[in-house]
Amino acid sequence: MRKRFAAALGAVLLAAAFPFEAPAAPPWKPGAKNRPAACGVLWRGIGLPRHISTGRSVTFVCHRRYVLLHDNVNKTPDWVIERLKRRTTLIKGVKRPSDLRFVAEQHVPPAGQARDADYRRPKANLDRGHMAPAEDFNVSLSLMKESFILSNAVPQVGDRFNGSIWKELESEVRRIARHHGDIYVVTGPVRRSAGGDELVISASENSCGNRIELKGPHPRERFICAAASGRPDVFCEKGVAVPIGLFKIIYVRKTRTAYAFVMPNVDHDPGSDQTAYLDRFRVSIAALEKATRLQFFRDLTGQHIGIGSDCAGDRPWVSTP
Repeated sequence: MRKRFAAALGAVLLAAAFPFEAPAAPPWKPGAKNRPAACGVLWRGIGLPRHISTGRSVTFVCHRRYVLLHDNVNKTPDWVIERLKRRTTLIKGVKRPSDLRFVAEQHVPPAGQARDADYRRPKANLDRGHMAPAEDFNVSLSLMKESFILSNAVPQVGDRFNGSIWKELESEVRRIARHHGDIYVVTGPVRRSAGGDELVISASENSCGNRIELKGPHPRERFICAAASGRPDVFCEKGVAVPIGLFKIIYVRKTRTAYAFVMPNVDHDPGSDQTAYLDRFRVSIAALEKATRLQFFRDLTGQHIGIGSDCAGDRPWVSTP
């Protein structure tokens, strides 16, 4: 008995001296969904956008109907590409369930993942703004659920942007697909520059003739993250980056024409003529590249000379809904 007691006591003392530590999680490694070749059918028609900066922490991710490049520092995508075909826009698909919730992206490093709790800021008025919209995947509930991944979202001003004029732009994109057939859509954030919290695209550098001021939510709202204990309404210094604007490019494969838009991440009041309002945010590809530091359509050399360089008399809207 004394020997058993001594052995048990020794085990307790040993555990106290050398407490058990759970094994560290294995380091994250890219998998099949991180290889561009695995989903080439979704992007090869236009090529992948390229960022002019190097040495950035980014991860490419394939999903079934969209692909993206994820910025692991800002915890949002650099861009998201989807390919829309006429037949899919004609299908009367499933309705969006009211209980669908965003989930973290499992195919990027854990430290770079946005969490749903990051967006739960009572005073933020920032939605989880889809880049590839859920309605584009209503052919099945499974595909629609796959759009609710936070790598496909950025913090976007809510009812008077995400839920209004941006939603109208997304509807127009589907109408363009129904009318023209095969199109590619590239969507993403315009980030704050290192030197300031706003950016101006002048009319002189934008061949569409629009002067566009990009000034997003208040500078103190550069990032959102899960609330600190006892301080639920205070924004953090690091977390999910809040962009000053959002861009969308529609590339019509049949006509080899691109239409680009960039809109400030603020409340909007489009009035009754929404397409006229959207026309105010048309931008040339060259001006958009300067604002985003991204290069688009570089794999189409020889096929897209002058693409997006002249907006005069060229509007994407179609007359039939």
